[in-house]
Parts: sequence; C-alpha cells; structure tokens
Amino acid sequence: ANFLGKYSAQNLPVIGAIGKSFKTIYIKRTKEYTPQVHEDLINTFNENRNLVYFPEGTVTDGENVLQFKAGLMSVLFDEVSHNMAGEELRLEKDVVLQPFAIKLTHVDGKSVEGDIELIRRFSLAGRDPAQDDLIKHIWEVFKTKSMRIELTGLSPMKPSDYKDQFEFMNAARQQVADVIAPGKPAPPPHKIEIEDIEKTSSAQNDN
Repeated sequence: ANFLGKYSAQNLPVIGAIGKSFKTIYIKRTKEYTPQVHEDLINTFNENRNLVYFPEGTVTDGENVLQFKAGLMSVLFDEVSHNMAGEELRLEKDVVLQPFAIKLTHVDGKSVEGDIELIRRFSLAGRDPAQDDLIKHIWEVFKTKSMRIELTGLSPMKPSDYKDQFEFMNAARQQVADVIAPGKPAPPPHKIEIEDIEKTSSAQNDN
C-alpha cells in the first residue's frame, strides 16, 4: 500500500525515511501541484495498489473528528483528470473506501482518559509550530514503551453511491465520529477545493 502525506514531512528526521520506505505520495496543497498529485493517485489505483489516507490531515486530541479533506478525492468522481503536461488521465478501476477509526486508549499501561499530558504527547492540537520543537515532540513519542490502540473497521463505501467527493468524505467522517466522538456536534461540512484554498491565499497576499 502507498501512503499519502504532507510534502514537508519527507524532510523530517526518521519520519521522512520511514515515509519513503512506504512509497509515500507527498502532496503540496497548491493549484500548480494538483495535477501531479492526481496523476500519482490515479496511477496508484489503476495499478491495483491500495492507498492509506489520513483525511483529517493532522493529529488531534481525539475529542472530536475534524473535517475530512475532500479535494484530492475528486479523482474518484471526475471522468477526466490531467497531469502536469496537460495529458488526460482516466481512472480505470473501481475504487472502494474502507474507513477505519483509530483510537488511542492507553500509554505505558495508563489510560489516556482525562489525562491532558498523555494526550498532548501524541497530539499537535493547539500547538504553535513556531514555538514548539517538533523534533522534541517526535522524540517524546518514540520514548513511549507501550501503547494500546483500538482499530475499528467500518462499512466500505463506493463513490458511485454519493453525488460528489464532499458528500462522500462527510459520510466517511460521520462513520469515524460515531466511534471516536459519539454524540458530539460535527464541524461544518467540508466544501473547499484545493483551488479555492489557493485563490483565497492569493487574495490575502494581494491585500
């Protein structure tokens, strides 16, 4: 299986080397780089390879489930995509999404329930990357002797059962949230394309 990861992560000590060994597809969230990502994804699926994708895009404190990023999944709904050279790309295989809920329950034999320090050790939520030493954070994680994680397989999902990637990923998120944070209100549905993010960023820079 291939993994999908942030472009900047490939240069991190240890993490970058591990990612490359798993044939990670590194992505930049920019309009210019989108065709390359689409090509990598379509080739992965057309070659009958699986893709492991963490759609929240970050590590949270586990109190809720963030919006799932849906832009990249447009390749499952577009009849035609294009690579960097402008050549047409077509998805030739039927793709099924198998959601999983991952929940950390114990660290070094101690329950994380209500333990802010234990939760913070594994979460980037609320951290300022400019202030926190990321390498130190990674080292703290690697020092852990044992972890207990609950992995729950959820109902497989076919893109053809949904009108677009947003409805598709929102439904996937709801399945995960029902396990991780049952009864908690969901954040607003994800309705932002990569192109829209780029345009918004460009407009802010112009101002």
